[in-house]
Amino acid sequence: MNKCIKFEKKMQLISPYVKTYKKDFNSFISLMDSIKKYNHDNIPLVVSVNDKDYNFFKRRIKGDFILIKDSDITKTSVTDKWRYQQIIKMQFFKLNFSKNYVCIDSDSIFIRDFYISDFIQNETPFLIKHKSSNFVSELAEFGFDTDELFFIKSLKATKKIFNNKDSDIFDYGPSPYIWNCSIWESFFNEYLKDTNIESFFKELDKLYLPSENTIYGEYLIHLKNTNYIARNELFKVFHFKEQLNNETNKNIDFLSNKYKDDYLGIIIQSNFKFRNIFKINYNNLKFLFFKYNY
Repeated sequence: MNKCIKFEKKMQLISPYVKTYKKDFNSFISLMDSIKKYNHDNIPLVVSVNDKDYNFFKRRIKGDFILIKDSDITKTSVTDKWRYQQIIKMQFFKLNFSKNYVCIDSDSIFIRDFYISDFIQNETPFLIKHKSSNFVSELAEFGFDTDELFFIKSLKATKKIFNNKDSDIFDYGPSPYIWNCSIWESFFNEYLKDTNIESFFKELDKLYLPSENTIYGEYLIHLKNTNYIARNELFKVFHFKEQLNNETNKNIDFLSNKYKDDYLGIIIQSNFKFRNIFKINYNNLKFLFFKYNY
Protein backbone atom coordinates (compact mmCIF):
# COMPACT_ATOMS: atom_id res chain seq x y z
CA MET A 1 0.00 0.00 0.00
CA ASN A 2 1.37 3.37 -0.95
CA LYS A 3 1.79 5.29 2.28
CA CYS A 4 1.15 8.64 0.62
CA ILE A 5 -2.55 8.07 0.12
CA LYS A 6 -5.19 5.73 1.56
CA PHE A 7 -8.54 4.68 0.19
CA GLU A 8 -11.01 3.72 2.87
CA LYS A 9 -13.52 2.17 0.48
CA LYS A 10 -13.44 -1.38 -0.89
CA MET A 11 -11.17 -2.42 -3.73
CA GLN A 12 -12.77 -1.65 -7.10
CA LEU A 13 -13.04 -4.16 -9.92
CA ILE A 14 -11.98 -1.57 -12.47
CA SER A 15 -11.35 2.16 -12.67
CA PRO A 16 -10.63 4.66 -15.44
CA TYR A 17 -7.31 6.41 -14.81
CA VAL A 18 -6.14 9.64 -16.43
CA LYS A 19 -2.58 10.96 -16.14
CA THR A 20 -2.50 14.58 -17.26
CA TYR A 21 -0.62 17.88 -17.15
CA LYS A 22 -1.42 21.55 -16.80
CA LYS A 23 -0.56 22.17 -20.46
CA ASP A 24 -3.26 19.65 -21.47
CA PHE A 25 -5.93 21.19 -19.24
CA ASN A 26 -8.28 22.22 -22.04
CA SER A 27 -8.21 18.77 -23.63
CA PHE A 28 -8.56 17.22 -20.18
CA ILE A 29 -11.71 19.23 -19.46
CA SER A 30 -13.24 17.99 -22.71
CA LEU A 31 -12.42 14.39 -21.75
CA MET A 32 -13.91 14.87 -18.29
CA ASP A 33 -17.03 16.38 -19.74
CA SER A 34 -17.47 13.31 -21.93
CA ILE A 35 -16.89 10.96 -18.97
CA LYS A 36 -19.53 12.80 -16.98
CA LYS A 37 -21.97 12.42 -19.85
CA TYR A 38 -21.32 8.79 -20.81
CA ASN A 39 -20.16 6.98 -17.64
CA HIS A 40 -23.35 4.88 -17.46
CA ASP A 41 -22.19 2.59 -14.63
CA ASN A 42 -20.75 5.42 -12.56
CA ILE A 43 -17.31 3.79 -12.59
CA PRO A 44 -15.01 5.58 -10.10
CA LEU A 45 -12.38 7.73 -11.76
CA VAL A 46 -8.82 8.51 -10.67
CA VAL A 47 -6.82 11.45 -12.05
CA SER A 48 -3.15 12.08 -11.32
CA VAL A 49 -1.17 15.19 -12.16
CA ASN A 50 2.39 16.40 -11.74
CA ASP A 51 2.99 17.47 -8.17
CA LYS A 52 3.68 21.04 -9.23
CA ASP A 53 0.37 21.13 -11.16
CA TYR A 54 -1.74 19.68 -8.35
CA ASN A 55 -2.94 22.99 -6.84
CA PHE A 56 -3.77 24.32 -10.29
CA PHE A 57 -6.12 21.39 -10.91
CA LYS A 58 -7.49 21.33 -7.39
CA ARG A 59 -8.63 24.95 -7.66
CA ARG A 60 -10.27 24.47 -11.06
CA ILE A 61 -12.05 21.11 -10.95
CA LYS A 62 -14.44 19.78 -8.36
CA GLY A 63 -16.31 16.57 -7.80
CA ASP A 64 -16.24 13.12 -6.30
CA PHE A 65 -13.58 11.77 -8.64
CA ILE A 66 -10.19 11.26 -7.02
CA LEU A 67 -7.46 13.79 -7.80
CA ILE A 68 -3.97 12.83 -6.66
CA LYS A 69 -0.37 13.80 -7.18
CA ASP A 70 1.85 11.59 -9.30
CA SER A 71 4.05 11.10 -6.25
CA ASP A 72 1.09 9.41 -4.53
CA ILE A 73 1.66 6.61 -7.04
CA THR A 74 5.44 6.60 -7.28
CA LYS A 75 8.49 8.82 -7.56
CA THR A 76 11.12 8.87 -10.26
CA SER A 77 14.16 10.94 -11.11
CA VAL A 78 13.33 10.73 -14.84
CA THR A 79 12.73 14.15 -16.37
CA ASP A 80 11.88 13.21 -19.96
CA LYS A 81 8.13 13.87 -20.10
CA TRP A 82 7.18 10.86 -22.22
CA ARG A 83 9.24 8.42 -20.17
CA TYR A 84 8.09 10.02 -16.93
CA GLN A 85 4.41 9.50 -17.70
CA GLN A 86 5.08 5.91 -18.77
CA ILE A 87 6.64 5.15 -15.39
CA ILE A 88 3.72 6.73 -13.53
CA LYS A 89 1.02 4.96 -15.55
CA MET A 90 2.61 1.54 -15.18
CA GLN A 91 2.57 1.73 -11.39
CA PHE A 92 -1.07 2.63 -10.74
CA PHE A 93 -1.31 -0.72 -8.92
CA LYS A 94 0.55 0.80 -5.97
CA LEU A 95 -2.58 2.73 -5.01
CA ASN A 96 -4.43 -0.52 -4.20
CA PHE A 97 -7.56 1.16 -5.50
CA SER A 98 -8.77 -1.28 -8.15
CA LYS A 99 -7.94 -4.72 -9.56
CA ASN A 100 -7.89 -3.40 -13.12
CA TYR A 101 -7.72 0.02 -14.74
CA VAL A 102 -8.41 1.71 -18.03
CA CYS A 103 -5.51 4.03 -18.82
CA ILE A 104 -6.84 6.99 -20.81
CA ASP A 105 -4.91 9.81 -22.47
CA SER A 106 -6.18 13.32 -21.88
CA ASP A 107 -6.54 14.02 -25.62
CA SER A 108 -9.39 11.49 -25.74
CA ILE A 109 -13.15 11.94 -25.60
CA PHE A 110 -15.94 9.40 -25.16
CA ILE A 111 -18.69 9.58 -27.78
CA ARG A 112 -21.25 7.14 -26.36
CA ASP A 113 -22.24 5.40 -23.15
CA PHE A 114 -19.64 3.08 -21.68
CA TYR A 115 -20.10 0.30 -19.15
CA ILE A 116 -17.96 -1.94 -16.96
CA SER A 117 -18.74 -4.71 -19.46
CA ASP A 118 -16.82 -2.79 -22.15
CA PHE A 119 -13.62 -3.43 -20.20
CA ILE A 120 -14.13 -6.63 -18.26
CA GLN A 121 -16.30 -9.74 -18.46
CA ASN A 122 -16.97 -12.01 -15.48
CA GLU A 123 -13.90 -10.50 -13.79
CA THR A 124 -11.71 -11.34 -16.79
CA PRO A 125 -10.29 -8.14 -18.31
CA PHE A 126 -10.24 -7.42 -22.00
CA LEU A 127 -6.86 -6.81 -23.59
CA ILE A 128 -6.33 -4.57 -26.59
CA LYS A 129 -4.66 -7.11 -28.89
CA HIS A 130 -5.19 -7.25 -32.63
CA LYS A 131 -3.38 -7.31 -35.96
CA SER A 132 -4.09 -3.65 -36.76
CA SER A 133 -4.64 -4.68 -40.39
CA ASN A 134 -7.08 -1.86 -41.19
CA PHE A 135 -4.74 0.77 -39.78
CA VAL A 136 -1.72 -0.63 -41.64
CA SER A 137 -3.68 -0.77 -44.90
CA GLU A 138 -4.88 2.79 -44.42
CA LEU A 139 -1.35 4.08 -43.90
CA ALA A 140 -0.09 2.15 -46.90
CA GLU A 141 -2.68 3.99 -49.01
CA PHE A 142 -1.22 7.27 -47.74
CA GLY A 143 2.25 6.16 -48.83
CA PHE A 144 3.71 5.39 -45.40
CA ASP A 145 6.35 2.69 -45.03
CA THR A 146 4.41 0.28 -42.83
CA ASP A 147 7.58 -1.63 -41.89
CA GLU A 148 8.67 1.49 -40.05
CA LEU A 149 5.53 1.84 -37.91
CA PHE A 150 6.32 2.63 -34.30
CA PHE A 151 4.27 -0.17 -32.76
CA ILE A 152 5.92 -2.82 -34.97
CA LYS A 153 9.48 -1.69 -34.23
CA SER A 154 8.70 -1.30 -30.54
CA LEU A 155 7.11 -4.75 -30.46
CA LYS A 156 10.11 -6.47 -32.05
CA ALA A 157 12.48 -4.79 -29.58
CA THR A 158 10.33 -5.74 -26.61
CA LYS A 159 10.12 -9.36 -27.75
CA LYS A 160 13.91 -9.53 -27.61
CA ILE A 161 13.99 -8.16 -24.07
CA PHE A 162 11.55 -10.83 -22.86
CA ASN A 163 13.10 -13.51 -25.10
CA ASN A 164 9.70 -14.17 -26.64
CA LYS A 165 10.36 -16.45 -29.61
CA ASP A 166 6.91 -16.27 -31.23
CA SER A 167 6.77 -14.39 -34.52
CA ASP A 168 3.22 -13.06 -34.20
CA ILE A 169 2.93 -9.30 -34.59
CA PHE A 170 0.17 -7.91 -32.40
CA ASP A 171 -0.78 -4.33 -31.73
CA TYR A 172 -1.52 -3.85 -28.02
CA GLY A 173 -2.91 -0.41 -28.57
CA PRO A 174 -3.85 2.26 -29.18
CA SER A 175 -5.05 3.77 -25.93
CA PRO A 176 -7.10 3.52 -23.86
CA TYR A 177 -5.39 0.43 -22.46
CA ILE A 178 -7.04 -2.09 -20.15
CA TRP A 179 -4.51 -3.32 -17.62
CA ASN A 180 -4.65 -5.75 -14.73
CA CYS A 181 -2.88 -4.45 -11.63
CA SER A 182 -1.52 -7.85 -10.61
CA ILE A 183 0.34 -8.12 -13.94
CA TRP A 184 2.14 -4.83 -13.45
CA GLU A 185 2.81 -5.72 -9.82
CA SER A 186 4.38 -8.99 -10.97
CA PHE A 187 6.47 -7.15 -13.55
CA PHE A 188 7.90 -4.74 -10.98
CA ASN A 189 8.24 -7.08 -8.02
CA GLU A 190 9.17 -10.35 -9.70
CA TYR A 191 10.58 -9.63 -13.15
CA LEU A 192 12.55 -6.50 -12.36
CA LYS A 193 13.42 -7.64 -8.81
CA ASP A 194 16.54 -5.65 -7.94
CA THR A 195 16.56 -3.78 -11.25
CA ASN A 196 14.72 -0.47 -11.28
CA ILE A 197 12.39 0.59 -14.06
CA GLU A 198 14.74 3.35 -15.19
CA SER A 199 17.49 0.77 -15.88
CA PHE A 200 15.03 -1.48 -17.70
CA PHE A 201 14.07 1.36 -20.03
CA LYS A 202 17.73 2.18 -20.71
CA GLU A 203 18.31 -1.38 -21.91
CA LEU A 204 15.20 -1.31 -24.08
CA ASP A 205 16.16 2.10 -25.48
CA LYS A 206 19.28 0.52 -26.97
CA LEU A 207 17.00 -1.47 -29.28
CA TYR A 208 14.13 0.96 -29.87
CA LEU A 209 11.84 3.34 -28.05
CA PRO A 210 9.64 1.19 -25.81
CA SER A 211 5.89 1.48 -25.42
CA GLU A 212 4.28 0.64 -22.08
CA ASN A 213 1.36 -1.16 -23.72
CA THR A 214 3.77 -3.37 -25.68
CA ILE A 215 5.72 -4.12 -22.50
CA TYR A 216 2.47 -5.19 -20.84
CA GLY A 217 1.35 -7.38 -23.74
CA GLU A 218 4.69 -9.08 -24.23
CA TYR A 219 5.10 -9.61 -20.49
CA LEU A 220 1.83 -11.55 -20.58
CA ILE A 221 3.36 -13.78 -23.25
CA HIS A 222 6.51 -14.12 -21.14
CA LEU A 223 4.30 -15.27 -18.24
CA LYS A 224 2.27 -17.54 -20.52
CA ASN A 225 -0.73 -15.76 -19.04
CA THR A 226 -3.94 -16.12 -21.04
CA ASN A 227 -6.35 -14.76 -18.45
CA TYR A 228 -7.71 -12.06 -20.71
CA ILE A 229 -10.10 -11.59 -23.61
CA ALA A 230 -8.49 -10.10 -26.72
CA ARG A 231 -10.41 -7.31 -28.41
CA ASN A 232 -9.93 -4.52 -30.94
CA GLU A 233 -9.17 -0.95 -30.01
CA LEU A 234 -11.67 1.00 -27.93
CA PHE A 235 -11.24 4.39 -29.61
CA LYS A 236 -10.92 5.64 -33.16
CA VAL A 237 -7.49 7.25 -33.23
CA PHE A 238 -6.24 9.79 -35.74
CA HIS A 239 -2.49 9.21 -35.55
CA PHE A 240 -1.57 11.30 -38.56
CA LYS A 241 -2.89 14.46 -40.15
CA GLU A 242 -3.43 12.55 -43.39
CA GLN A 243 -6.08 10.44 -41.65
CA LEU A 244 -7.93 13.48 -40.41
CA ASN A 245 -7.62 15.30 -43.71
CA ASN A 246 -9.31 12.32 -45.34
CA GLU A 247 -12.49 13.06 -43.38
CA THR A 248 -15.07 15.06 -45.31
CA ASN A 249 -16.20 16.79 -42.12
CA LYS A 250 -13.94 17.42 -39.12
CA ASN A 251 -16.69 18.63 -36.81
CA ILE A 252 -16.72 16.65 -33.56
CA ASP A 253 -20.46 15.97 -33.72
CA PHE A 254 -20.14 14.57 -37.23
CA LEU A 255 -17.16 12.38 -36.28
CA SER A 256 -18.92 11.17 -33.13
CA ASN A 257 -22.00 10.09 -35.05
CA LYS A 258 -19.88 8.45 -37.72
CA TYR A 259 -17.84 6.32 -35.34
CA LYS A 260 -20.01 5.73 -32.27
CA ASP A 261 -21.34 2.38 -33.50
CA ASP A 262 -17.82 0.93 -33.66
CA TYR A 263 -15.91 2.85 -30.99
CA LEU A 264 -16.37 4.21 -27.48
CA GLY A 265 -14.48 7.38 -28.27
CA ILE A 266 -12.14 9.39 -30.46
CA ILE A 267 -8.53 10.50 -30.07
CA ILE A 268 -6.95 13.20 -32.17
CA GLN A 269 -3.31 13.59 -31.26
CA SER A 270 -2.77 16.66 -29.10
CA ASN A 271 -0.11 18.01 -31.45
CA PHE A 272 -2.88 18.52 -34.04
CA LYS A 273 -3.99 21.58 -32.04
CA PHE A 274 -7.00 19.78 -30.64
CA ARG A 275 -9.20 22.77 -29.91
CA ASN A 276 -8.91 24.17 -33.44
CA ILE A 277 -9.68 20.89 -35.17
CA PHE A 278 -12.67 20.05 -33.01
CA LYS A 279 -13.90 23.65 -32.97
CA ILE A 280 -14.74 23.30 -29.27
CA ASN A 281 -15.39 26.47 -27.32
CA TYR A 282 -13.70 25.65 -24.03
CA ASN A 283 -14.87 28.91 -22.51
CA ASN A 284 -18.41 27.52 -22.51
CA LEU A 285 -17.47 24.27 -20.75
CA LYS A 286 -18.54 24.14 -17.13
CA PHE A 287 -16.46 22.67 -14.35
CA LEU A 288 -17.42 19.12 -13.64
CA PHE A 289 -19.20 17.48 -10.76
CA PHE A 290 -19.02 13.72 -10.69
CA LYS A 291 -21.08 11.49 -8.42
CA TYR A 292 -20.65 7.77 -8.04
CA ASN A 293 -20.97 5.15 -5.37
CA TYR A 294 -18.13 2.84 -4.46
